[in-house]
Amino acid sequence: SGMTGRVFAQSVISPLELMRTQMMARTIDKNLSVYQGLQLNLRDGGFFGLWKGLVPTLWRDVPFSGIYWMSYEFYKDHFIKQQIEKQRYGTHSKENVSRWGLFMASFFSGAV
Repeated sequence: SGMTGRVFAQSVISPLELMRTQMMARTIDKNLSVYQGLQLNLRDGGFFGLWKGLVPTLWRDVPFSGIYWMSYEFYKDHFIKQQIEKQRYGTHSKENVSRWGLFMASFFSGAV
């Protein structure tokens, strides 16, 4: 689901990312409004030109999201089990994880 979410999010945001990149690279004027930037890109590349660079971005971001969220769930379950063993609740519940455990799961997932 993390990979599917990334594909959807990147596909929606891609035209704005294209304009931001063009403004940073100074291939279009940075004083243009979003509407003017969209018009310029539509005129130069057509409708599908707004998604120029989407495929390489997906090749970069989709595997990352899949690995990140898989690692996050793994580490979160690890910290839940660790906390349960310390507190001796005897049940495995996702509500038993501390904020510190969630932070560490996110940290280790990002480090992978």
